[in-house]
Amino acid sequence: YTPREIVHYMCQESLINYLDTALNRSSRIMQRSAIESLIREGEQAAHYEAARKDGTVSYSRRLPEAIEAHAPALDYALGAITVCDPAIGSGAFPVGMMTEIVRARAALTPYFKDDLTERTSYHFKRHAIQNCLYGVDIDRGAVEIAKLRLWLSLVVDEQDVIVIKPLPNLDFKIVVGNSLIGFPFHSHGLTEIEHLKLQYFDEPEHSRKAKLKKQIEKQIEAALVASERALGYPVDFDF
Repeated sequence: YTPREIVHYMCQESLINYLDTALNRSSRIMQRSAIESLIREGEQAAHYEAARKDGTVSYSRRLPEAIEAHAPALDYALGAITVCDPAIGSGAFPVGMMTEIVRARAALTPYFKDDLTERTSYHFKRHAIQNCLYGVDIDRGAVEIAKLRLWLSLVVDEQDVIVIKPLPNLDFKIVVGNSLIGFPFHSHGLTEIEHLKLQYFDEPEHSRKAKLKKQIEKQIEAALVASERALGYPVDFDF
């Protein structure tokens, strides 16, 4: 089991490197030190930033001005990140990364004026689980534990039960397989697989869910060239 402090450090460092690359790919628009401030201090500064915006408190800015200036670009990059743990175990790293993403996006919220109903911790978590986080493990028991951990993390702190949707289906987000095995695959039909996965993620009705799962598995098997079922990242996942 990886100590929580190590998970916290590795997730933050990975996120800082990712944002530095994503925002400064063509030209440098933001210093790495500003990104580090967002990731490491953003959660603490968020409520002060909100109060400063409201004019309810005298506040000396803790986050660099570049964070506010490039808040939309930072938020987009945080929502578009793809994270895959090839040996997910109990899910410590995906949950840790989700926590860091949520904290950073929440820290950016004071810089947004419109459509704040979707900028809640619950919505950030669900978006990350649906669009950003993937995992694989050779141990089926570990996969089930990781799914449970993500489900619990999604609802554990949510007090507004009205916004909570049925728990998402994670069968094609966290999968059983050997991540060391690679093989060629046919790309034909992947768009249809991805479309079915989107439907499956939010499907609460048991019979419809079972039908979708069977369709997806059939499409995946047809896409794989290998005679034995193994992990094919572009097929099993939608990135």
